[in-house]
Formats: sequence, C-alpha cells, structure tokens
Amino acid sequence: MPVTTINIRRLLCCCVLLLPTAPLQAFNGKAHRVVGHIAEALVCAETRIALAAIDDERDLAAAGVWADDIRAYRHTRHANRWHYINVPDNVSVADFMTDKRRRRDDNVLFAIEQFSWLLANDEADRLDRAMAYRYLVHFVADVHQPLHVGRREDQGGNRISVRVGERRTSLHSFWDGYDLQQIVDSPRDYARYLLEHNADSEVAIGGGPPDWAQESKDYRASVYDLGAARSAAIPELTPAYREKAMNIINLRLYQAGARLAGRLDDIFCRDAVKH
Repeated sequence: MPVTTINIRRLLCCCVLLLPTAPLQAFNGKAHRVVGHIAEALVCAETRIALAAIDDERDLAAAGVWADDIRAYRHTRHANRWHYINVPDNVSVADFMTDKRRRRDDNVLFAIEQFSWLLANDEADRLDRAMAYRYLVHFVADVHQPLHVGRREDQGGNRISVRVGERRTSLHSFWDGYDLQQIVDSPRDYARYLLEHNADSEVAIGGGPPDWAQESKDYRASVYDLGAARSAAIPELTPAYREKAMNIINLRLYQAGARLAGRLDDIFCRDAVKH
C-alpha cells in the first residue's frame, strides 16, 4: 500500500462537480492528447473495456488533459507539485528518491505510483478510480518532458525567458510543446505518424518511472544549450535548437504513450493476448 493516501474525495467534491462543460485547454494539451492516442492504439482490448467501465466520459486522449483543466480551481492547488520533480544536477533520480532529507513525497513519481495503485484496486470506489485514471495518464506524459524533471532554482525553466521568432515564452513552455502546438492540427493523426515512424525502431520503452525521470534529466545539457544566444537578455531559439528539441519531443511522446499502454496493461490484462 502507498506510503501516503491522496485525498481523492476532496478532489472529487471540488473538481468533478465544478468542472465546466467546455474544458479549459492547456497550452500543451495537444502533446497530452498525442500521448493518449498512442496509448489507445497499443493497449489490449481488455484494458479498453476496463477503462470505459471506470470512466465513460473520457478516452485516453481526453483523460490526458483533465489534470491541467482543473488547475484553475483553488481547491486543487495542492496537486500542482504532482506534475514535476526537481532534482539537482549532480544527483541521480534514484539517489534523490532515497534521500529522505531532500525528497518530498508530493512529486510526479510519487503521484504515478499512488494513482497506479488506486487504479488497480478493484475494491476502490469507481469515481476514485476514474480520478486515478485521469491523473495517471497525465503524469506519465509529464515525467517524459525533460523540464518536468527540472532545477528548483529556475523552476524547471519557467524563470528563463526565450524568444521563438517574434514571440516571447519561457523555456519550460517551449519544451511543453510550443512548436507542436503550431504544427499539429490533429493529435490523432500525429500519434499515428509517431507510431508508424517508430514501429520498426529499437526505441527504449522499458523501465519504470524513476528510469523515465532519469532519461528526462539526462536531456538537461541539451535543453539548456542555447549556444551564442545565451548571452542575450532574452535569447532567441535558433532553428537548429528547435529542430533538435522537436526530435527529442517526438521521441518522448512516443515513449510516454507506449509506456502508458504498458502500465495500463499491467493493471488490466497482464496475461491477455493483445489485439
């Protein structure tokens, strides 16, 4: 059983009942939807049936944006820390997670394990499991975004302003999918493209959440390599930087979707033959 129990009932009362019919669209909503569509294509039939029984309102793509939709409500602010983890440059994720003096339990790795456990608990209330499902889908994607495993001092790149052409944004927002937001019309079609592109590759899709977080941290040197532009007050991201970033983002989206499918299948159809 998890070390800490999340107050699901509090969230249900304050979020589900108050959520507007037209959801708020997060900036990186398309990225989360892409991950959901990839997972939808890879999970086995038993998983699809089980998830539909738990939450008949949102498929995997829609579930992925829910955790950002509800951040507008003050009653959910305590959940903000579940979206990321800050790890110092000179410390591995594994070592950080075993250092009780520095580690906090309200981080994305804690949330993934907590909500995986709750979703797998078939004795839990259906509404609780629906919440767990929506959060889990979102957080598996979040931990694959390099700056969601970030530096505390710059708030995962949120304090670093950059320019993309004539527009100003934060380094974090850029990596959340700034260019993806501009080029993707259909998240479903983009997910199909990523699935086809990686079908015959040897892209690593194994490991567990701490391994996924370490991979994100390992991209840190590339993320902060702004080149000569770094000397500017607000550096402009070069075409080369943006191309490199897009390649990384595409890989991480695919890995997130494949790993999400694997985690859900471990819960609902570990021994089943995939369809």
